[in-house]
Amino acid sequence: MFNRRLDICRVAIPLVLLMGVVAMILSPVASGSTGNGVVEFLVFNNPDCVSCVFLDDEMLPALKEKYGSGIEYEYLDIREFDNVRAMIEVEDSYGRTEQMVPQVYIGGDSLIGEEEIRGNLEAVIEKYVEQGGVDMPNIPEGDDGTRPPPGGKPVYVTYFYSQGCGECDPVALELQYIKRYFSNVELREYDTSTPRGMEFNEAMCEMAGVPTGERGVTPCVFVGERYLVGDKLHGKALQTAVEAVRVEGTENTWESAECLVEIARRTLRERLSNLAIFPVLGAGLIDGFNPCAFTVIVFFISYLAFVGRRGRDILLIGIVFAASVLLTYFLIGLGLLSFVRYLGAAGRWVTLGVAVLAVLFGVVSLYDYLRGRKEGEARSTLGLPRSITRRIHQAIREKTKTRRFIAAAAVLGVIIASLELGCTGQVYLPTITFVARSGGDRAKAVLFLAAYNLMFIVPLLVVFAVAYAGTGSEKLVEFGNKHTNGLKLMMSVTFFAMAALLFATM
Repeated sequence: MFNRRLDICRVAIPLVLLMGVVAMILSPVASGSTGNGVVEFLVFNNPDCVSCVFLDDEMLPALKEKYGSGIEYEYLDIREFDNVRAMIEVEDSYGRTEQMVPQVYIGGDSLIGEEEIRGNLEAVIEKYVEQGGVDMPNIPEGDDGTRPPPGGKPVYVTYFYSQGCGECDPVALELQYIKRYFSNVELREYDTSTPRGMEFNEAMCEMAGVPTGERGVTPCVFVGERYLVGDKLHGKALQTAVEAVRVEGTENTWESAECLVEIARRTLRERLSNLAIFPVLGAGLIDGFNPCAFTVIVFFISYLAFVGRRGRDILLIGIVFAASVLLTYFLIGLGLLSFVRYLGAAGRWVTLGVAVLAVLFGVVSLYDYLRGRKEGEARSTLGLPRSITRRIHQAIREKTKTRRFIAAAAVLGVIIASLELGCTGQVYLPTITFVARSGGDRAKAVLFLAAYNLMFIVPLLVVFAVAYAGTGSEKLVEFGNKHTNGLKLMMSVTFFAMAALLFATM
């Protein structure tokens, strides 16, 4: 019996030891207790990252104050290349691929990004405090950190980023490390928020056969013609992609892509022209609610009531008047559209001027909105001059007295649309310029112009409809005063949006 037990021990003990060794090898972390109740963890951070400063300035000091010697952490600044490599190895051992900092590794838990760390770090620490502490996670050694032998041909790596992209900074750091680690890596960086960056990204994507839905996405890296984006883009994937072509190198994809830039430019303009209908419709509708246009139409309706026009007459006058405004605006826009398209390449300078003008209008409208909120009274710096307003009111008084009021409404539509252009044209001009510069043929541009004008008269028709239904001018005035400030904010947003679209078409 004794010998039998001894035989079992001889087999079981080595087996248990072997299992323990295997578990230690496979485990990326030290999950055992420290024995002294201390919770130890790794922190990877970039102090220059705007979304990362909370950890250094708020969270870590607060945790240290609360737990004192009960926590210990190793802080690794990923601005140092060796720490970037360590972060890549730890990410891989935990099965994480997110391109984001800060990162915290504690026991068997990994927390990446501000949201995860803010929401979970203290709870995870509490969990390990209750377990009696936890050892510092192991940083896998990987290779010895020495450079591999020089490769053959250059490896061309292209990196696309955008301003304000939180996931781009870690990728940029890893690429700098890879450039230093692999001696034959040639790296170029492009900002896709610039026309040149967008065009070159489209050219590279076309060459590599990237699906349309993944084009223009940042961060994005091409190693030769192989592209990495989204979940496919992380430190380990970058190293693997470069390692795969380190010896034989890649073709000079930059020269190949440069030959496709003009085609890419046309493709982007065509794509923009297909999407242009949405900002055009929005701009037309918002312009239709323009405070200066709204006050004129309210005066028009109130004067119709004053001279005895009611019900059916108001509805007929409104339809004819709106149709006249639509036709007048459309013809004016058609002339401006033809002029901008005729300018050709020189139209870029006109586009720049109109874009700058749109920015100025946006700033003034935003100022009016902020001043109106502060003072409790709507302001309109960009409104019509009093002399023009008086001429419009005079035209309304004269035309509404005639017996042929339907014909008079048509004439009045032409007069008011022309006189109001100094105010409503502030949105109309950038829209026309955008339509002219966003690509597409003349037929499509004319169609977009018509769509803008249809949306422009929608508020006009609505006001006449509610007046026909019996709503008095006092109610309309009250509505206008109540919402003028909000409309100013909408106008400001519209101006800034149109300016951004214009800059994109240059």
